[in-house]
Order: sequence, then C-alpha cells, then structure tokens
Amino acid sequence: NSHNTEVKEMSLDREAELISQIQILKEKIEVQDDIIVEIQEDNTLIRNKNGGILDKKKNTNYNSDDEDKPEDPKQKIVLLENELEDQKEVSEKLKAYVGDVLENIMVTNPQMLERK
Repeated sequence: NSHNTEVKEMSLDREAELISQIQILKEKIEVQDDIIVEIQEDNTLIRNKNGGILDKKKNTNYNSDDEDKPEDPKQKIVLLENELEDQKEVSEKLKAYVGDVLENIMVTNPQMLERK
C-alpha cells in the first residue's frame, strides 16, 4: 500500500511539474500575442501616417506609376500585413504543436520531462 502511495505522490508531483511547464509556455505565448498586437498597432499608425503622405503626394501631381513600385508605402504595408498574418499562423501552429508534443510526452514518456 505504501508503494501505491509513493506512486500517487510521484504522479501528483509530476502533474504539478507539467502544469508548471504548461503555464510557462502559455506565458511565452501571451508575450508573443502581445508583440503581435503591438505590431498591428504600429502598422495602423504607419498606415495612417503614410495615408497622409500619399494624399500630399497625389496633390503635388507626382506620377501615379510610382504607386506600382515595391517602394510604395501602401504596398509595403500590405506586404508587412501579409507577413504578420503568416507569423500569427505560425504562432498558432506552434502553440498546437507544443501542446501535442507535451501531451504525447506525458502519455508515452513522462520521465523525459522530469527535472534533474
């Protein structure tokens, strides 16, 4: 019976350790999410500032072909937004992957996660 008690205690210790590790990973993900929000806010500010610049540019009769060049601020913003969306997608996939990996390790080889 004492053996069962020891196993239960080790199991509870192991569970507490895994919960702690999961919490640490969640906090890292939250930090990444905060960074994504900051980038989105920065993009909005830049888009608003560039919108004013583009309006002035149009009013000074610059060649409209300039907007087709990759140096065009609107195109850069679109590219940055696409990159941000890609990063968000990768972040979501990474969250899911880390969760799956931890779950698989907990089931198949929990001693692998033990602290030494």
